[in-house]
Amino acid sequence: MDEDLLMLPGPTNVPDEIRLEEAKKMINHRGELFHNLYKEVQNGLKYLFQTDNPVYILTSSGTGAVECAASNLVKKNDKIVVPVNGEFGIRLADIFEVYGAKVIRIPFEWGEGVDPAIVKETLERNPDTVMLAFVYNETSTGVRNNAKALAEICKKLGVLVLCDAISNLGGDELYADKWGLDIVVSGSQKCIACPPGLAFITLNEKAWRKVEDSKPHINYYWNLEKMKKFHEKNETPFTPAVSLFFALNKALKIIEKEGIEKRVLRHKVCSKALREGAVSIGFKLYPRKEEYASYTVNAFNLPSNVTDSDVKKFLLEKYGIAISGGIGPTKGQIIRIGTIGDINQKQVEKTLTGLEDCLITKGLNVKRNTAVEAASKVFKENKY
Repeated sequence: MDEDLLMLPGPTNVPDEIRLEEAKKMINHRGELFHNLYKEVQNGLKYLFQTDNPVYILTSSGTGAVECAASNLVKKNDKIVVPVNGEFGIRLADIFEVYGAKVIRIPFEWGEGVDPAIVKETLERNPDTVMLAFVYNETSTGVRNNAKALAEICKKLGVLVLCDAISNLGGDELYADKWGLDIVVSGSQKCIACPPGLAFITLNEKAWRKVEDSKPHINYYWNLEKMKKFHEKNETPFTPAVSLFFALNKALKIIEKEGIEKRVLRHKVCSKALREGAVSIGFKLYPRKEEYASYTVNAFNLPSNVTDSDVKKFLLEKYGIAISGGIGPTKGQIIRIGTIGDINQKQVEKTLTGLEDCLITKGLNVKRNTAVEAASKVFKENKY
């Protein structure tokens, strides 16, 4: 069966009204029509990021935005602290090392949240630290780190802070200006419910001073100073993915209409309902504590005698639902299910019905409708 429903950590389902925007007639990316489109997109992105600063749009995946940050903000031997509690924390540290940074990795067990107190101690022991870079929502483990607390620590210590919000911007709380996040990066294919191919980076004045101090930059395409100059003309320095701009503009208007607070609540409720339903039939939450379970990526240990391949194959072949397995050390040990973008009660309950059916088919003692009943209770108690 084809993939009718993507319950992945990304890319996500793209509503028809967004997807069809890509069929619009092509326009001149140096002309007035594009200038007007660019301005509309900027307004929507500023609302999404909750910032008054420009948001620069890159033709890449979210990882491109991380590399853009590293190539503009790092000088050789700059000390960067990166807490690591999953695959994308590792990736973040690796990218900064490629650009010559001296990276101090703070290791945490996979499934554990980043402890702000340990981060604070590390920064205090290393007063020459230039930046803390962290993953807000660790896609590989379904763990949500405390972005607000980490930003507050950095502000008190005078350290720049970079927040990787690739897998939860638009589905979780994020207030770039109010929280004092100096640099935030994200991508189009997750909670924005847009096709893959665009990434975003926003910087405040403090971060811009570091960009200016870090010359010469080891980049050409990722050069933020070029982007800033073209931004003033409502353009990008190189050919943008115009069709994706159309789709992004529509997606951002949908977000504004829903309201960011309601959108976050919807993600929060859907993820809680999915977790309650899955746990009720024998799956075990992979994050060690419920308090830092992600709103957008839900990771579970498997019941006995059931493999991740069993579950993925069954859901796809019988229900047309695509989910993910583990990566890195969790490969083959967990499943990951996204509650991202246009996620709703119907999608959650269909997925839970499929999970339950899979376990029953495998001979586990599971009563039918247990998972959906547990989820329905969450939806009734939490209106969004």
